[in-house]
Amino acid sequence: MGEPDFVRRENPMELWRYRHEKCAVALFLYAEEGDGRGPLRVRHVEAWAPGDEQTSPRACLSALAKQAGRTPEG
Repeated sequence: MGEPDFVRRENPMELWRYRHEKCAVALFLYAEEGDGRGPLRVRHVEAWAPGDEQTSPRACLSALAKQAGRTPEG
C-alpha cells in the first residue's frame, strides 16, 4: 500500500493511517515485545468512509491496494 499518509508512534504501538478517495483506514501495530522491540504486527484495523457511507476494513484495504497497484493478501 505504500507509505502511510500519517504515522503516530507511542511505544509500543504505532498508528498508520491511509487515505483513499472513498475511504480511510487506520492500522494499529504493536511490537511483539512489551518493551517496543521486535517486529510490528497489526492488532486492530478501523475503516471509515466520508459522510454517512459505510465501508469495511477489507473493502477499504482492497481499494488502497488497487490504488497502489497491488493485490491485498488475506
